[in-house]
Amino acid sequence: MITEKRHYYWLDLIRFISAVLVVMVHVRCEFFMTYSKLNVDSQNYFTQVFYFLNSFGSQAVLIFFILSGFLVGGLNIEKALQCKFYIKDFIIDRSVRILLPLLGSLIIVFIIDLISNEYHSIGELFGNLLGLQGVIVNDAGGVFWTLSYEIWFYVLIGCILYLLTHKSFNLTGIALLLCSFIVFAQLNTYLLFFLIFGILTFFLSKLKIQKKIIIVCVVLSIIVGLLINFCGRTNVKNRFTFDLISSESLWLIFGVLISILISQLVNIKPHGILTKINEYGTKMSVFSYSLYITHYQCCRIMHMIGVPQVNYVNATSILYFFIEVIVCIIFAYLFYLLTEKHTSKLKKFIKSKIANE
Repeated sequence: MITEKRHYYWLDLIRFISAVLVVMVHVRCEFFMTYSKLNVDSQNYFTQVFYFLNSFGSQAVLIFFILSGFLVGGLNIEKALQCKFYIKDFIIDRSVRILLPLLGSLIIVFIIDLISNEYHSIGELFGNLLGLQGVIVNDAGGVFWTLSYEIWFYVLIGCILYLLTHKSFNLTGIALLLCSFIVFAQLNTYLLFFLIFGILTFFLSKLKIQKKIIIVCVVLSIIVGLLINFCGRTNVKNRFTFDLISSESLWLIFGVLISILISQLVNIKPHGILTKINEYGTKMSVFSYSLYITHYQCCRIMHMIGVPQVNYVNATSILYFFIEVIVCIIFAYLFYLLTEKHTSKLKKFIKSKIANE
């Protein structure tokens, strides 16, 4: 069953920017040494600001979770309320969407391991494909730890909606639901809140919030987003830190604020030049998932071919830093052309085969 998709303004742009923020953090960590190991001339306020501006990866990941909750949780709950939720379509859509690019990325990990004499066992790679990283296996791809939350959130939502929309007792559905509870018990359970925030964001988007509240949320989200970096661990030395509130609490506050902002932003239709910006964000976001799951491996490849980790920060090294970021984006786009671009075709093919049985 194919349903018409609604375009949510700015959502694609937010997704792509979030992916780039994660890339910048990892490229900075791989290309530049930690602050304490930089040469004396590079240990200054400019470097501290540069490092600080490239340390918003955690906030970007939280936004990814909220967007997943919005697009997967919220949309499918609405379908269920409208009696338009079909478990077979859900399983095919979610499985192909996340697993096809992930499988391609794991193949890259395997190839790099062979060349670099590093080692991830087949069991570990397979465990990452099933979303068991952080549960019974290690993260094999640098950023795959987040996918365990995504995959099992899909399982959780799918099982709940299926069991609620079908009156008959289904042992498989209940077993998978229990498995998802067990998995989340092994993970940082509070991160599940951000996926739930995404669901609430979806339904909150149907309401209109006063501009005064939005302005307050914008200011507070900026403040809290900055405080997360100050309160968390960092490789920037001699920076003001304090422990007035735990990082986890700040993350939850940040999640609530961002959820409110996104819920209203998706209803603001762009005009003039903003229309072009929104369209550009949509075009770039098509490979944001590929960018997210391949950039760390791209950094490994650059390190293998001789790109050094430097102990100085100047105009030249910063230029090379941005070149690496661009290389990661290009690498991800090429990867997208081979994998992620074909997810829609594969979904339709599988659905057609099932329909003909």
